[in-house]
Amino acid sequence: QVLAQLDELDEHLLPEMAARDPEVFPSQVKADAPPWTEKLQCLAAWKAAVRQLRGCLVASRTAPSRILDAADFLAFMEWEPSSTYEIGVFEIRWKLSCFATLDWKEACGENFGLSKAGGPFDPDFPTRSINAVKRWMLAGSTQDVKLYNPLCVLLPAIADQDPNFARMILDARIWRTRILANAALTEDERRKELSRLDGYFGYVLNNALLHVVAALANNHFMKIRLFLDCPDISGRYTPHLPRYLFAILFAKVRVLSDLGRSIGSENDGKSQDEERRA
Repeated sequence: QVLAQLDELDEHLLPEMAARDPEVFPSQVKADAPPWTEKLQCLAAWKAAVRQLRGCLVASRTAPSRILDAADFLAFMEWEPSSTYEIGVFEIRWKLSCFATLDWKEACGENFGLSKAGGPFDPDFPTRSINAVKRWMLAGSTQDVKLYNPLCVLLPAIADQDPNFARMILDARIWRTRILANAALTEDERRKELSRLDGYFGYVLNNALLHVVAALANNHFMKIRLFLDCPDISGRYTPHLPRYLFAILFAKVRVLSDLGRSIGSENDGKSQDEERRA
């Protein structure tokens, strides 16, 4: 699966991101470029780094692998994620940090605290269930600043459970349709909602998209491409997008390499015991 995800990043995601926002993948960085461009890499460099990482994973399947050093890939990573995962019967359940927890209950705690607002048994209070969180988000207003942080911190955890819901919330076109169709709004309220949607709320969606995509890179990597046509994919946070994806895949490759090395050591120990018994 991780090999397929590396191929997906190399063959599809990187080229599509470069087509949508070419400034993030410049052919060369100019000497007088602004500071935020210092870490940018051209598309060819990105693809080469992904293939190098892929080679490390392939090599680890056939021979004892060296410990992957994040320093070798720092030019392509914003940070080194924690290696958190659970081994199931048929697959690994990844929980790699993306500056937003994948545990929706923990995320709710961070956003809503221990508040008992609405009563401890109120099924509509956001901390009660994922569906309650969804209803709370759907009822949100583009002008409500209390919604902004949850979109960036809580929505990634929801996306790990329901990618399609996250895709809907991140689409400004759907927000616009809902605002225009909301009969409860006065014309002045509708005008303000649309004005904020076309203004600062776009930055919020761009930031939220970054963290949602990083969350999807854990257990829903092949659904990331569905998010690349979001209207607000281009923005101030977009340069971080390939770096987050690469960091998540780096963590996966390192975990798998470590597991392979550990299993190899166990097998070597068993072989030596068998030789001694013989």
